[in-house]
Amino acid sequence: LGKFSFASWPFALKLLWAPLVDSVFVKSWGRRKTWMVPSQLLIGVTLLLAGGMAEELVYAETPNITALTGIFFWLYFLCATQDVAVDGWGLTMLRPENAQLAPTCNAIGQSLGFVISFLGFTVLNSYDLCSLSTFMSFWGVVFLVTTILVAMFKKEEDARPEEIGEEDWKGT
Repeated sequence: LGKFSFASWPFALKLLWAPLVDSVFVKSWGRRKTWMVPSQLLIGVTLLLAGGMAEELVYAETPNITALTGIFFWLYFLCATQDVAVDGWGLTMLRPENAQLAPTCNAIGQSLGFVISFLGFTVLNSYDLCSLSTFMSFWGVVFLVTTILVAMFKKEEDARPEEIGEEDWKGT
């Protein structure tokens, strides 16, 4: 448990690379999509690859905690990076008077997602409807499809003039 707890560190430390995510981007792609789309694609690929190895890593006679910690550290890092980009995008899409609702919606969404995914897997697995590998692989595919659709059809618009600034990552 002690070793695996390192996997969650990226969420606690994301403020260290948040300025980079907020200031370095490809203009033609969009300030937030520059980070969100690659992060989510990598999350999907990682879930697919990890799903293929999950059974042997978790259910082995001696589970490979080091490999599991590394995989989940990487996933948490990608999710934390995606979270910075999505939070910023949400703030630019919301009207100023609604901006204070964004963190509340984020917290509720993350909490519900955690509970539903944990309970959902537990229930499906208890009825032998899916394994850990199929569950992770399924969500990997969902991440990939959703991200491709967002990348193709969602245009990022600078909703607030103050977001258009040209600060470098140090200034941010």
